[in-house]
Amino acid sequence: MQKLKVWEDVLDETLDMQVAPELGDVINKTAHKIYTNSEEFFKRTYFTDSMLQILDRLINTLSGKERHNIFLIYSLFGGGKTHTILTIYHAINNPNSLVNDETLKDYTEDKKEKIKSIGLKLKDLQTQNIKILPIYGKGKLGQPSSPLNFGAYKVKTLWGYIGHCLGKYSIVENDDKNLTVPDIETLRELLKGNKVVFLVDEIVHYIDNLYNSGNEDDRRYAKNICKFFDTLSTALIGTDSIMILTLPMEKDGEKVEKGYNKEIVLSLHRAVERVGGAELYSPLRTEGISGGEIVEILKKRIFEKIDDDFKEKIIEKYREIYSNTEIFGRFEESLSKTYPFHPDYIATLRTIVERGGLQKTRDMVRITRIVIRSLLQEEDLPTLIMPYHINPKNEKLRGILFGRNQVFADYGGAVLDVDLSAEKFKRFSKPELAEIILRYIFLKTYPYDSPIPLEGFPKKDTLARAVYEINFFEKHALQLTDIINTINEIEKSSSFIYLIKKDGIFWFWRVANVSQMIESKKEELLTLNIVSVHKKLEEFVKKFAVEGRGLRTRRIENNISFFKKSNIVVSRDPQEFQDTEDYKLQILIRDDVDKSLLYRIIYQYGTGTRTYRNTITVCYADKSIDKLFEITARIMACDKVKGDIKAKYKSYGEEVVQIQTSMVRSIEEDTKAEFDEFVASVFKKVAYPKDNDVEIVNATPTSKSILENVYSALIEWGKIPKKLTFEGLEYYLNEVNITFNKPIMFSELKSIIRTNTKLPFITDDQLKEAIKEGVKDLKIGIERDGRILFKRIHQSLPNYDEAGVPLDDIKDTDIILPQIKALNKQINHILKEEKDEVVGNRYIKVWYEVYISEDESLPLRELVEETEDGFVVKPEFVDLVINGYIVRKTEEKIIGERNEFSLKLDRHNIEGKPGENVDVKVIITPLKGNDFEVNLEVDEGELDIDHGKVPYETTWHIKIPEAKKTYKIKAISEDGIVKTDKITLIPRTDIVEVHELSEDLKGGKLLEIRGIKSSDDLNIIPENLNVKVRGILIIENDEHFKADFNNLSLDVVKYIIEEIEGVLDHKAMLDVDIIFTEEIKIDDLIFEKLRCLNKKAVFKIKKC
Repeated sequence: MQKLKVWEDVLDETLDMQVAPELGDVINKTAHKIYTNSEEFFKRTYFTDSMLQILDRLINTLSGKERHNIFLIYSLFGGGKTHTILTIYHAINNPNSLVNDETLKDYTEDKKEKIKSIGLKLKDLQTQNIKILPIYGKGKLGQPSSPLNFGAYKVKTLWGYIGHCLGKYSIVENDDKNLTVPDIETLRELLKGNKVVFLVDEIVHYIDNLYNSGNEDDRRYAKNICKFFDTLSTALIGTDSIMILTLPMEKDGEKVEKGYNKEIVLSLHRAVERVGGAELYSPLRTEGISGGEIVEILKKRIFEKIDDDFKEKIIEKYREIYSNTEIFGRFEESLSKTYPFHPDYIATLRTIVERGGLQKTRDMVRITRIVIRSLLQEEDLPTLIMPYHINPKNEKLRGILFGRNQVFADYGGAVLDVDLSAEKFKRFSKPELAEIILRYIFLKTYPYDSPIPLEGFPKKDTLARAVYEINFFEKHALQLTDIINTINEIEKSSSFIYLIKKDGIFWFWRVANVSQMIESKKEELLTLNIVSVHKKLEEFVKKFAVEGRGLRTRRIENNISFFKKSNIVVSRDPQEFQDTEDYKLQILIRDDVDKSLLYRIIYQYGTGTRTYRNTITVCYADKSIDKLFEITARIMACDKVKGDIKAKYKSYGEEVVQIQTSMVRSIEEDTKAEFDEFVASVFKKVAYPKDNDVEIVNATPTSKSILENVYSALIEWGKIPKKLTFEGLEYYLNEVNITFNKPIMFSELKSIIRTNTKLPFITDDQLKEAIKEGVKDLKIGIERDGRILFKRIHQSLPNYDEAGVPLDDIKDTDIILPQIKALNKQINHILKEEKDEVVGNRYIKVWYEVYISEDESLPLRELVEETEDGFVVKPEFVDLVINGYIVRKTEEKIIGERNEFSLKLDRHNIEGKPGENVDVKVIITPLKGNDFEVNLEVDEGELDIDHGKVPYETTWHIKIPEAKKTYKIKAISEDGIVKTDKITLIPRTDIVEVHELSEDLKGGKLLEIRGIKSSDDLNIIPENLNVKVRGILIIENDEHFKADFNNLSLDVVKYIIEEIEGVLDHKAMLDVDIIFTEEIKIDDLIFEKLRCLNKKAVFKIKKC
């Protein structure tokens, strides 16, 4: 309503009842000046086509150009008849007001010229003897029982009144006294010398009163009035006089204004219509979506000025918005005709007035005045006057809309108060939008009082057009999509008692719909049969949570397999689970759960304590569960109400029964959908065992599944590891002082996890994958049925990184071995397979080598030493064997009749100081044949014996070189058979790597400590030593946290670890190395401090 100027009189509510003044009041000057002053009157008058046509013909008749003497203006009450009469009255009396600029503004050029032309022509006629003779049926016209006393005579009849007004009473005096109708000639004599314009309004009221008079003469006289108008109409033909007469009827005469005798109206109509030349005129056109001329009349009556430029800007905005056909559909836009009114305002107002028994234009103006005043009181004015601006709760409007008919009184009472209450609107996500949508539906449909949908009742697209207003949507931060969403909410809502919905059509009906029956039955169930509601709710929640099926949704997206279906219990009262290793879930349908109850469920079994205490989770409501009971009771009520519909609604017809039945089904389906949508958000409290107590957390609903909410909460709070690595498993177990430093059966490990509440919930699959990873990373091994599953034994040198044997599964009977134990057990198994022998005529040799690189390998047997428990890898070679490739080597050949022998060295890798003499034993052994000679040759060094008959032994003397070198030895038999071998000599730097500090290492220089795994072990290192730290830190809780260190000082690393552990409330797993920037002598003090790290780290030491 910006850039609009409202007439001052619109602001005066005392004028609401004077929107259509009486003809008599205007003539007597007792009406408001806007009706009595011609210029003010025309400023607020829209010249309809009918008015201009009547005025044009009236002028032609008065000027003698044609003889159109009788004009009949018809409409029901409030249709503009009197206003048309007043327009003619003012136009003849003051034609100058028709050419006034204020009168002519806002019309099209053609219409301006037409009005101006009429004004000028009437002005020219002013010199002629034109006499306006108003005949106002509600005024004093004289009648037999109450004549008008003019002193010299008394007027008893209408013709006597006309004779008096024309100053020719004597011509009709006898007929007046005798109550007889003057003949045609008498009336023509009466009119002679005058151009009379008869303005006859409300004459039916005059006749009707006479018919109902208690005076016999009045009643007799009444019968002659229609005859008089017949005679007068005939007398007017061919004269310069005119009669304009209003008739309170529809054009076809089928409908007469309420309160009048239909026969009187039709008799009068027939009397004047019989005369040739009498024509019927409607005061205005009302056809079309923009309301014809009604909207123009409203504009003129309400607004003094409408800014055309601003109008175009607003219309352009709406056209752009309306281009969204997905929201608004396709329709004929008519804003340019109706602005500043929304087209639906005009359409809705017409429906209310025409179907509500109101006074057409009169009440349309009256209602609009009230609407405009109400809008002007608001802080933010709208860009358009919308249909929902007609607020039926406005007390002034309420009386107009509902006060004239008992049927509509029901709508203005119960329907309005119950279904359009503020409490109802609050239930929607956009309450302000819901209110205007529902108000529009109400205004648009209540006048029809229909139990079934009718053409033109609101649908989604028409609702969108009827409620979208730019400023309203901006004020409440609404989006176009909110319209459809809110309509969908309304469609699903079962809280309305009088709103009916069918196939996307909405309307109100004053007879309560099935919603009321359902609500009553629901309350009955909640009050008198709550036990059955409890049982039904348990059934619904079980179906939802356990079976993964909603009441309406066929399948609930639920990929959680953590809890087996058989281990999920849904009930109101706690149920005791069997004491097994399985993870279990109790869903309690209640909101009054305390910690003591949770403790009993999780920890107690029978009269004692549960063995598998780390297995039970409890989920329960975090807020009032009453809404779930209400939803459940409503679903049950729908089922019960279905059987009662026909009895209640059959009297209204089968279609109504079907509509109400459909509504029950719709309410039932929507309520089931509401259950599916809502239930997961109720069960958000999750309780689980922790540190021998009960931990209670809130789940954040991330899905529509209760199980997913529970699972997500356990993940979020770290009770279930999101991803379990072997390092993570080590960390968790370290927290409860369990390590993989000694063998443990897989089933025992599972049992520890299920019994210790300090540990997380770990599934069998998670645990197996972590163990597989540990084997793959060669951190642990598996002993299964006497076999050792640890390092891979290759048949040839592979082209991929070394890793443990791949495992398809982990069995309960599998024994998890520590790294060194798994290695030594595996080595013992494979060394038993080594051989060097002749079988028949075949030479067979099997041995194992450990490849350090592609070009360098060492015989496995030389890397081990024999103990009471069998072979063990020498400490200094442990890392080499674990990280190297163990390759099974074979040699096999046919030796025929030749002699065969073997060449063996007692060692192949020797460390020593450069220049140091070392001795290697050389053994020549016959494999086939005896007493044959074998010669020996070496690249470097000397042999005690370089030839001899087999078998024999000799010693190879050689010096350690300055750099690492490999030397060959060759053996050649007298048959030409050649055998070779080699030895690698490594100059020793006196640096060793050991897993334990031993007494013989005292006095040595400490260079590095590698592989520290925990912050506790790191804290053993004294801070006063000059060291740098490198490595990684990992924390496994709800997420995987990792940090890298590179050459940081020890105190900084300790600080960082302490802070991170504090923030994340978890102990860190480490894999760090300590590099001493200065050589540290291993004295007694250092020895005692660091020996705590024996078997937990690797010490790199330079011997002295």
